[in-house]
Amino acid sequence: MEETAKEPPERDLTAEVMEIHGSEIETLQADQVHMHLGGAQKIEASDVFMQQSVAALVEAGHVDMQQSPVIAVRGETVTVSRTAALSVVADEVEQRDCRTGVVIARSADLQGSSTLVLLAGQTNGPVETLLDTRGALLAGLVAGTAIGMVLFAGSLIIRRR
Repeated sequence: MEETAKEPPERDLTAEVMEIHGSEIETLQADQVHMHLGGAQKIEASDVFMQQSVAALVEAGHVDMQQSPVIAVRGETVTVSRTAALSVVADEVEQRDCRTGVVIARSADLQGSSTLVLLAGQTNGPVETLLDTRGALLAGLVAGTAIGMVLFAGSLIIRRR
């Protein structure tokens, strides 16, 4: 069987508008990014549209992703559909049929989506979550109290010696 050599990913690209089809890029900076069947380590842009692509970090004003797994997304407006993400931070988040680790937003509209931690000022739609805003505050309070008690007990034991 004959093996074909895979081309190494492009290093860094900077442009006003980028159309990516089936390419791998480390760092991409542009005003607009349209990516289909591509991959990137880091994308910085005003507008990002990704379809069936993958990225580690996306930072943009407006992000629209469809079937595109990502580690972290940060933007003003983030719209994702049938996507998995570790974290999404935005002013406005709209998710359709997604799985997310952490969502932090001023406004979150989640339809058919689940998230482990949801911190949002306003939430619309049915969402499955492990911790919502109140749950996260309560968990933080309980964890802080428990840690404080352990440290206090530890200091008492050390003083007795």
